[in-house]
Amino acid sequence: MRFPTENRHSNGNARLHGGHVAGVYGSALRLRRRAKEVGVCGIAGLVTFDRNSDRISVALETALGLLIHRGPDSLGMTSWASDGGARVDLGMTRLAVLDLSEAAKQPMSSSDGRYTIVYNGEITNFRELRSDLVAGGYAFRSSGDTEVLLGSWEAWGIECLAKLEGMYAFAILDRHEKALTLCRDSFGIKPLYYRQTEDLKLAFASEISSLLYMAEDQPKLNWAVAAHFLASGICDMAEETFIEGLFAVRPGEVLRVCLQSGDISHDRPSWFPAIDTQRGLSRTEAAQEVRSLVLASVERNLRADVPIGIPLSGGLDSSTIACSVRAVAPEYPLRLFTFAPSQVSAQEIPWASAVADHLHTDLHVIRPAHHEFLADTDRLIRAQGEPFGSTSIYAQFRVFQTMREQGIVVSLDGQGADEVFGGYHGYPGHRMRSLLETKRWGESLRFMNHWRQFPDRSLPKGVFHTGAALAPQLFGRLGGRILPGFALPGVDYRALGERGAFWAWPSTQDDMSGAEGARVKTELRASLTTRGLQALLRHADRNSMHFSVENRVPFLDKSLVDYTLSLPENWLVGDDGTTKSILRDAVRSLVPDSVIRRRDKVGFEGDEHWIQAQHTTMVRSIRDAPDIGFLDKRKVLEKLESSSRRGRVSANQLWRIFNLYRWMELLGVQGT
Repeated sequence: MRFPTENRHSNGNARLHGGHVAGVYGSALRLRRRAKEVGVCGIAGLVTFDRNSDRISVALETALGLLIHRGPDSLGMTSWASDGGARVDLGMTRLAVLDLSEAAKQPMSSSDGRYTIVYNGEITNFRELRSDLVAGGYAFRSSGDTEVLLGSWEAWGIECLAKLEGMYAFAILDRHEKALTLCRDSFGIKPLYYRQTEDLKLAFASEISSLLYMAEDQPKLNWAVAAHFLASGICDMAEETFIEGLFAVRPGEVLRVCLQSGDISHDRPSWFPAIDTQRGLSRTEAAQEVRSLVLASVERNLRADVPIGIPLSGGLDSSTIACSVRAVAPEYPLRLFTFAPSQVSAQEIPWASAVADHLHTDLHVIRPAHHEFLADTDRLIRAQGEPFGSTSIYAQFRVFQTMREQGIVVSLDGQGADEVFGGYHGYPGHRMRSLLETKRWGESLRFMNHWRQFPDRSLPKGVFHTGAALAPQLFGRLGGRILPGFALPGVDYRALGERGAFWAWPSTQDDMSGAEGARVKTELRASLTTRGLQALLRHADRNSMHFSVENRVPFLDKSLVDYTLSLPENWLVGDDGTTKSILRDAVRSLVPDSVIRRRDKVGFEGDEHWIQAQHTTMVRSIRDAPDIGFLDKRKVLEKLESSSRRGRVSANQLWRIFNLYRWMELLGVQGT
């Protein structure tokens, strides 16, 4: 464990030695004293057999200091040592979105002292659960959702997870059972990481930077994750992270630590959506039910005692959220924010403005200059904690920054609608596979003919996606080596293979098995629970939390997902190639028709010119960065410089290379 040396003064504060750590801790305390507004929650904890209480407390408090942006309101800690067993230390930095009183502070213990919880998130159906608990005789001391979660665990144990709607990551100590349990919500909206070392049975935290502090070994690059990322831009797959031995608690997973033996067990999620198709249901009935479920989720996500804002890109998803708020809360003061750094993104302004006009409210437009992106690059990389595939998330970063400057504390985001309803480009490969394997030859030809006529689609792209869906492992291996923008010289394939790593897209074969004729829904389920969406949720969480804004995602509602995945595939991706077909039907008369019908959606995006303009700076940074054992940096630089001379630089590939190297340098990650 990386314990700082200390010198205690009469005021009880520890003066830490060691440069950066002391600076971080001091800044954290100053922020905590200054904070007058609500912030965002972060949790951390240790399970160890080390009984040096002062050292452990200082280590945990300093680690919590690295999470102060997630909750500048207050910092709370507690510890407990079992007889003959491990010691548990729990801490959190608080967001007071519901119940701003002292009674809702954490760590929070049950009235009998058996349970203690630290919790990050929002249980959106806490009022309904509270009513059930009160009916059963539970006496509440606070009005927020933390005690509802604690009371639910007391009443129903681990079975309470099936009753929860919303987003959460929490740790709960059971003194009677001598156990610590970590839980994460079914979609992985809220983050939770953990690691084990020789002297730590378990350390956990909301963010990687905090967790790294609690272990004294230098972090090492996970070659398998890094290779997948450089080859494809894909990351946040399953439990592995970019750092060896550091893992994410998987969506819906329950991790339990026995404090007597130190043994750790993993339980799979209590909820996993089925993909069986309902029969005898009319499309009109389905659209009405989808509308009801969306409105109900939005209403639950409006529960807060602080101002709420909405990022609005001008597309269907964010427009649905904004218009749904107006439908369920007509008097609610809508605050809308959009991003337009370039001429391409500026095309979204008329669409976003049309929605704002429809709702009779103002629209805040963020227009950053190129030099602002350069100045914010390191800040963005640090905030994310791990590399990310493109600069498009900078748009979101700046939107949340502006929201906070305008006094917004909670955001309602349209994230997840593509995975719930069949968006993006319409999953053409999976739709074709469903049709082909059920011998609907004519339908498959008609579908592809319709699909290719949409903007940014073509027959070659459709054929490629179909091949990738039919033979995912083959395309994964070949694509990373031969496709422009993915192939890279200087890769030591043999060294990767010796570590069980490959230069390829991660395989999706296991997720595709056993779902003949329902490949789109199978892929949507996989995206919702194991891949794809996880990266987007990480981006949104870190971007929003960096500015102490809580980002809520109403489309990620278990009841809504269960229902949509029970519908016929062509109600999701239409026979005419239309994406999110049932959602478009559901929100007619709610969202402007022009938004429902549009085909040229680009959404929040970065500006490729930002990267091109900083090519020289990025190449210089790569040259000075630590080495990666499976990559010949000289050959990589030769390719980048040659591509630049020919005007053929792949902005995304340049960004991935630069981002990985720069992240390693900023976090002190060893690449060999």
